Amino acid sequence: MPTEVLLARHAPAVAVVSGRRIRAALLQRATEDGALRHASIIAARGCRVPGGRHPELRRPPGGVAVDRPPAGPVSPERTGLERSTENRQDVSGAEGHAGGMRTPESPGPPGGGIAGVFDRAAETYDAVGVPWFGPIAAGLVEALEPQLGDRALDVGCGKGAVLLRLAEEVGPGGHVVGVDLAPRMVALARAAAAAQLLANVEVHVSDAMAPVVEETGFDLIASSLVLFFLPDPAAALTAWRRLLRPEGRLGVATFGRNDHGWDAVDTVFTPYLPQRMLDARTSGQRGPFGSDAGMEALLSGAGFEDVRTVSATVEAVLRDPDHWYEFSWSHGQRAMWEAVPEALREQVRRRACSALEDVRRPDGTISFTQQVRYTLGSRPLSRD
Repeated sequence: MPTEVLLARHAPAVAVVSGRRIRAALLQRATEDGALRHASIIAARGCRVPGGRHPELRRPPGGVAVDRPPAGPVSPERTGLERSTENRQDVSGAEGHAGGMRTPESPGPPGGGIAGVFDRAAETYDAVGVPWFGPIAAGLVEALEPQLGDRALDVGCGKGAVLLRLAEEVGPGGHVVGVDLAPRMVALARAAAAAQLLANVEVHVSDAMAPVVEETGFDLIASSLVLFFLPDPAAALTAWRRLLRPEGRLGVATFGRNDHGWDAVDTVFTPYLPQRMLDARTSGQRGPFGSDAGMEALLSGAGFEDVRTVSATVEAVLRDPDHWYEFSWSHGQRAMWEAVPEALREQVRRRACSALEDVRRPDGTISFTQQVRYTLGSRPLSRD
């Protein structure tokens, strides 16, 4: 299944996250958002990795930060994107979308590659009444168990589903940095942090393959629905490990088993997808991303220890096929729509909506389930 198709799982999700220990604040927030209805978090093995506070890590004054100036002279015409990507190796992007696909291979029409896709979707991204990132983000934050005073990095932060939760959990004495390649996503994440008066947050345009950040020695790093899009996930994990302090912890969210009901809709797009998007299917649920053991081996090979898995099941509920259509343009599936010739899009819409009719429930809604996998590990004391 295309990893882009997996992004279509951003359906109206109502989930209940349960597990060994769930913070009441997370449950309350998710319930208020209408995001949590049915998800279970099961600790497969292992226990929490201790965190700590590291005063040597500096929090920049002024709270929510703007892009740092580059080392050399900058002309007024240069944008934050140009400055912050001078040293990047590949493309990375917002949480839950095609965050690491190389620009020449990115889907969609000209206009910034996959970062452009998400800049075009940014205004409606996670904002059309379908809170899907909320329960996934809540589960990842819960699994990482951030401590007051922690310094945290969110790689592929998008509009801040994980970022803002981390900022609340680490408190005013902590510090959270978010990085994402899509400039509009970064701007909206900054605005969200400012609106919540979170002075312990900064957000920058940067590449997930090798995040450019001033700090090292983070207590934790989170990355939600990003890793399977990177051109070299093992190299990215190794780079992230080096940004952690010894015994600092990592948590990444990827998709596990999905509901077969999704497939009927997915196949409608297949004839129109370029080969590069068809090839992307292999990274989402095959190879290391196809099992808990594969993901654990990926982290272990990148030098992490105490590697373990936490699982969640999220139920996605759509009001009707029209609601699915509206939502499908607001996130990563937009790239699939843009791969369909404009003259044929209404035909594709009708076929997709017809497929969705076959799985409608008696009350008219459409329900699917999606497994989510949280793979956790920590940096050894002795590793560089």
